[in-house]
Amino acid sequence: MVSSYYCSFLILLAAKMTEQHATVRAPKWDSDKFHARSKLNVDRFKDKQKKYLSKWHDNEQNKKWTLHGDHFDWWMFPIDDGSRPEYNVKSEEDIIALTTDQDWYEGYRESVRLAIKAWGWDTATNTRIKPLENGMGWTNWDVRLAKIIRSLWLFSEKDLFESVQTFALDLQKNEKGGQSFTYGHIVLDEILYMRLPRKGSKRRLAPQEDDENSSPVRGKVCL
Repeated sequence: MVSSYYCSFLILLAAKMTEQHATVRAPKWDSDKFHARSKLNVDRFKDKQKKYLSKWHDNEQNKKWTLHGDHFDWWMFPIDDGSRPEYNVKSEEDIIALTTDQDWYEGYRESVRLAIKAWGWDTATNTRIKPLENGMGWTNWDVRLAKIIRSLWLFSEKDLFESVQTFALDLQKNEKGGQSFTYGHIVLDEILYMRLPRKGSKRRLAPQEDDENSSPVRGKVCL
């Protein structure tokens, strides 16, 4: 098992890296204060999640790790600025609507576990899985990893967020040889600098002050 000291070392390593790409985009809804919002269709998310999660459980049972060959990011790991607007979360109220639905919430956390496991990382122990099962391993999908981390940050899922961020730091150090996470010309290194609690979140992690590390950068990155 990777010790908490190693995890802490990786987090500190990120803090000491170049500040060139350290700016974390605030949730898009911070710049859309007066944008009319329709009520989130929770059932739409649940229907999609159920379909894919059932398939992923079958794959896990059969030790067949091919899930990253599908497209599912938008509804399995919702973010605020994805290219499928009908599956974007557009407010703190949307976050609450999903996380207070027990079926969706449990499925969300399970989806993260399985998606990251397919890349060879155990979110429960914060360690690489050894030996890898058939089909397991990093697939160089920087953008998918970035979506998962941003989603966990938006949803304030501290334990999973810190585990997957530790995985990202380990990937950067090893597989990526210190290079940035990218999507085309877009640098995705904000995922290394996100911290919880997130400023403005209505899902409190503990009775402490909001984190000020996230600066209110405006703009849009559709992934």
